[in-house]
Amino acid sequence: MDTLERVGGEARGDLEHYLWRHYPENIALLHDLWRRGRGGAHRSEVPALLGYRLAGEIVAVQGIYGSGRWLPHFVREDALSAMLE
Repeated sequence: MDTLERVGGEARGDLEHYLWRHYPENIALLHDLWRRGRGGAHRSEVPALLGYRLAGEIVAVQGIYGSGRWLPHFVREDALSAMLE
């Protein structure tokens, strides 16, 4: 049985690729990431990305903001409990 693995900045490219594959549901998070790359986002609105990999594939990504905002997306429901921890 494969184990759910939490990933962060070291997998940024994979996390962003996941978000783009599901862009209609993640448009707000993608916008904030785009603004950050251009220096336009206030520090509290710069999301940290955390994701979850199962069998080598990203199955969930969440954007966590300094202001307390949380934008999750998952394609595997079993990732939700790990995201809430």
